Amino acid sequence: MVASMERIHPNLFHDVTKDAFQHEVTTLIDAIPHLDDNEILVGLLKLTAMTQDWHTQIISRNLTEKWFPIRIEQLQDGLFITAVSPEYAQHLGGKVLRIGNCSASEAFVKVKEVTAHDNLYSQRYFASMFMSIPSVLCGLHIIDDVNFLRLEIQPFTGGQREVKVTAGIYESDDDLTWFWQKEAVPAEEYITVATRRETLPLFWKNTHRFYWFEFLEAYKTVYMGFNLTANNELESFADFNISLWDLVDHEDVERLVIDLRHNLGGDHDILPPLIDGVLQRERINRREGLYVIIGPKNVSASSHCAAWLEKRAQPTFVGEPTGARPNQYADPEHLRLPNSQLRLMVSKQYWQNDLAQDARPWIEPHIRAAFDSADYFGLRDPAMDKVLGLLKAVSPYRG
Repeated sequence: MVASMERIHPNLFHDVTKDAFQHEVTTLIDAIPHLDDNEILVGLLKLTAMTQDWHTQIISRNLTEKWFPIRIEQLQDGLFITAVSPEYAQHLGGKVLRIGNCSASEAFVKVKEVTAHDNLYSQRYFASMFMSIPSVLCGLHIIDDVNFLRLEIQPFTGGQREVKVTAGIYESDDDLTWFWQKEAVPAEEYITVATRRETLPLFWKNTHRFYWFEFLEAYKTVYMGFNLTANNELESFADFNISLWDLVDHEDVERLVIDLRHNLGGDHDILPPLIDGVLQRERINRREGLYVIIGPKNVSASSHCAAWLEKRAQPTFVGEPTGARPNQYADPEHLRLPNSQLRLMVSKQYWQNDLAQDARPWIEPHIRAAFDSADYFGLRDPAMDKVLGLLKAVSPYRG
């Protein structure tokens, strides 16, 4: 694994010294005779996390044999259960106080140490993925038995309750799309805050679609949900942009909101029709005309989209910092480790999206807005609320 990382990556030690990395490698090799498989797995994950490069990581269906069908995420006011399989539906929305042998905060700190990331925001987001992986929790000594996850939670109704989650079989893909694309749990059926409501705010609508838009006529604004930087088989991104800009021009639309928060990345080569469309319309390409909502999930082509808009256009960024640097390593090579059959990906290209001296760890929003539990489980979007507040000040709002 280490040999492949050093061979493929153009600058593996950009954020960790070679001596510090090699010390961790030697320590792990020396310890292997006394470690079980889960502890070794955790050691491998820690090595990739040390590089502080999200595109250099182990991401594989072979991380575990069984999965916990529960999703635990960090919101502004703590760790909460944000998705479950149907048998645990009553625990959706519960605040997690304890995980296995540790307090919830201690467990999350341990998991973050083995989470691939570009910065602390992508680290926080993707650490949640490992909360569903028994082998990792066991290797970190957060739990003792890969078959069971014991939680202490505080339900919405108050008080405290112990919950025992049983691991189950799930046929995941190597990309673990159940986590970042479906935003669900590793189970065939799942429940989220959005599946319980027919009428949804914009952020929770159409999350299964790669891209979509809605005309907010009262504001003379178009909201664009940009959920995956890839071509849809039924409508290419170029064709989608023809429809988007046709509406903008024929309805005299004055503002565009691009919501990237669900978008992990994909292929940034498809982006020019969107960015060129912005640049060609002065009424859109201005601080009061272009709002881009960003967040910690933006680590790849979606962060490139944000960086290119920042560099070439005049967006107002709203939300949370991006999960990646403006200048970043990406375009990973994928290989299969021969004995474990774990899939390893390693960055092989450096993307300089801004000045060479730009060492920012993320793109900072002009207006910060993040979910707390009351917002999230009440289906209120603080970022879009702030955008709409700004639009009301300049629009003939009639609603």
